[in-house]
Amino acid sequence: MSLALIMAGGCGGGPAPAPPPLPGPTPPPTLRLLPALGPPAYVRLRDETRPAILLRPREERSCSVDARPDSRLSFVWTIGPSSPAQGFVELQVSAGAETIYRSAFSLSRRRRWWPVSVPLGSHGPAKLTFRGDHLHAQGRPMKPDEKSSVPWIVVASPRIEGPPAATGRVLLWISQDAVRADHLGAYGYPRPTSPHFDRHATQWVVFENAVSTASWTLPSLASHFTSRYPLFHGALGQSRPRDDRNPTVFEVLGRAGFTVLGLTANDFVSSYFGMANGFDVLRFTGGDEGPEGRQRAEDLNRAALEALGQWHGGDLVLFVHYMDAHYPYDPPPPFDRLFPPDPSAGGADGVRAKSESLYDGEIAYTDAQIDLLLKALDGRGLLRDAVIVYTADHGEEFLDHGGWRHSRTLYREMLHVPLALRLPGIGGRRVADTVSLVDLAPTILDALSVPVPASFQGRSLMPLARGEPLPAREVFAETERKSENVHRLAVQLGSVKYILRTRNADPAERLSEELYDLTADPRERTSVLAHPQTARLRRYAAEYLRRGRAEARAPGTVDAPPELRARLRALGYVQ
Repeated sequence: MSLALIMAGGCGGGPAPAPPPLPGPTPPPTLRLLPALGPPAYVRLRDETRPAILLRPREERSCSVDARPDSRLSFVWTIGPSSPAQGFVELQVSAGAETIYRSAFSLSRRRRWWPVSVPLGSHGPAKLTFRGDHLHAQGRPMKPDEKSSVPWIVVASPRIEGPPAATGRVLLWISQDAVRADHLGAYGYPRPTSPHFDRHATQWVVFENAVSTASWTLPSLASHFTSRYPLFHGALGQSRPRDDRNPTVFEVLGRAGFTVLGLTANDFVSSYFGMANGFDVLRFTGGDEGPEGRQRAEDLNRAALEALGQWHGGDLVLFVHYMDAHYPYDPPPPFDRLFPPDPSAGGADGVRAKSESLYDGEIAYTDAQIDLLLKALDGRGLLRDAVIVYTADHGEEFLDHGGWRHSRTLYREMLHVPLALRLPGIGGRRVADTVSLVDLAPTILDALSVPVPASFQGRSLMPLARGEPLPAREVFAETERKSENVHRLAVQLGSVKYILRTRNADPAERLSEELYDLTADPRERTSVLAHPQTARLRRYAAEYLRRGRAEARAPGTVDAPPELRARLRALGYVQ
């Protein structure tokens, strides 16, 4: 299949057969008031990010609603960092001519989300209006000043809630950081690192050759979320956010009526990097606890179950990104002693043996915690007809090619990641085809009977999940080292893989190239540029770079707070 067809977007391959039966769309018990009140800004406060509108003093925002007798208006509000130091902030909400909420508090109070839930009454169709103001202590409005032109009154997650509804369609998306597929039992690893996943995998669809789009978190998960390759979504560097002109899969699901809840222990999954779009609530659980500022999987599980309080029935997405397998490897007891390293190994081999033993302990610990989350959600009746996704953002290196950790190269230990899907109506199956994680978002939408946006570059893997063939096509992966001014691109077609190093992602500035026959050389030890596929993959790589450079917009910048950069530095990201 030609590169032009791949880049055209959509699912490709003609009309897909009907997906397996799932609960149909349910009338959402929650009606979001964004973007009707205005385009949302994603505001992070106390490690919780929400979509919000920002008001200037005396500014009003309105939208039309149908206020039924049993409905309530719910939102949270706070003050932004640009608020004045003195006085009071007031928020007033009216439905038609009636004021249904009015409250004020001192600007000296600590910033936090202030929750509000008020009955709408029997207003029927009504104009709902939010108005903020800056007051003196005596209740008189402040005179306009320079702060009056700056929006600092934050109203987040405004919505109309009806009575709780029955459970509708459910997506549980389990994402792990830095888990290479070949360290899981279901992928042939001899150590029992993943007994719970291995048990589930016998009933799920397991993709044996899933390839990540990047060898580190931000560009990889941006591809998972947008179904666009890194050069096209833009989040290639540690200070470059995602290009938000194209929707995330969570934005698509939100518009389709899903409540979208996210839990992450990785700072890259945040509004600073353009990764919060589409979440109703995105909670970061890293804080200042645990090794190097991380909390463990059990803390993430607890936060995930608490987050369900934001859901009032109907269709649900729960995204959970675990961080435990990421460096530094520090599994809790007894997992820190579960796989003793070879005591006879010395030097670099000894360091590698110890590191891999601790890494495997982290995987085993998280495997046990994920199983506990599955049991807790199943006990709440959420998983009976749920679509479940299990995957990772990238792998990890233990001197496989002379290095440690990840992000610098594009060899198999970096890019071969687990991908398994639990799909109602489809039994266990193993799929040998090479697939990309850029295919994940369209597959999810197809499984949930939600239309796929034209901006998606991947295709649905549902035919493969049902045992039907899909034409083979090339998959891409990238990484970039700005400190070296070097861009690496991998192109894989079936079992043949080409790696190109360039300056500035410019095919005219080629630095080196490699080609591996993965059937004969699965560990990528010997480059064979004389291979008959070299010219073809070289051409695909050059066309990819030309199109990516042509479509990319000028990169934005990340205005991240010092504490976030400190956490990323502790994980080895910030240079």
